[in-house]
Amino acid sequence: MLYNQTLMNGVLETKQEGRVLRVWLNRAERRNLLTTQLCRELVQALDGAEKDVSIGSVLLSGRGDAFCAGMDFSELASGDLEKVSRLQETLFTVGARLTKPLIAAVQGPALGGGIGVVANCHVVIAAEDATFGLTGIRMGLWPFVFFHAVSAAVGERRALALTITGEIFDALEALRIGLVQRVVPIEELEPRTLELAQTVANYSANTLRSGLGFVQCAPGSTVENCREHRPPSRSKSSRRRKGGGLSSSSFQVPSVGSDASELLALRSQGFLAGTSINVPSAS
Repeated sequence: MLYNQTLMNGVLETKQEGRVLRVWLNRAERRNLLTTQLCRELVQALDGAEKDVSIGSVLLSGRGDAFCAGMDFSELASGDLEKVSRLQETLFTVGARLTKPLIAAVQGPALGGGIGVVANCHVVIAAEDATFGLTGIRMGLWPFVFFHAVSAAVGERRALALTITGEIFDALEALRIGLVQRVVPIEELEPRTLELAQTVANYSANTLRSGLGFVQCAPGSTVENCREHRPPSRSKSSRRRKGGGLSSSSFQVPSVGSDASELLALRSQGFLAGTSINVPSAS
């Protein structure tokens, strides 16, 4: 896909500047709430950047005064549960697949699903006005599809506490707990993040690919086993290659939110009404 000009698809805007792909969530009037369409187009843009040798890094921002205020639940009541769950799983595990740096420039609210997107970025710079929160509990929702990404970013106990309390916290607290790496004045957010994205985009692509692949490799694996890392496979099978190392199919994306009890919990919360859930019987 070519990004040599600004591409506006309504809900997503992209533009390539040098070796940096700039991506904007473009629902400013709705505080960039994530719809199925926006999730799909964001995944496509990131997957396209991963395959494009002319791109060295991705800079993700939100149009308007919010980065992303969460999921747009208005469309979920009549949605296809399996389709929506699969799409959300793909988006909220993107940080475990990309082997090009994904950098976020966060201004205003990053709440619910918005913090899930932030947690999947490799480097996050926040403006002083940025706020964060796992606020789903206030509506009777648990962040099944992105809890593990947040947990990886800030630690499991802190992620659990933030989920249970629904607390909204500011940029300095996000910096303290490790969710973001820098806090800057709002007027410096765009130039500082773009400068960083341009810098890392010109580092060795092979080194970044190998390094990010190693970080994403199974904990405890040796460098040899991770040397030929590929993006995680959704396949349930795990095959061995010659020499004893793990094949690319061994790096699996967990089926987040697919557990029967979790699906029932989601449906009981109302916004999945009308969907069909087949719960396997206990063996």
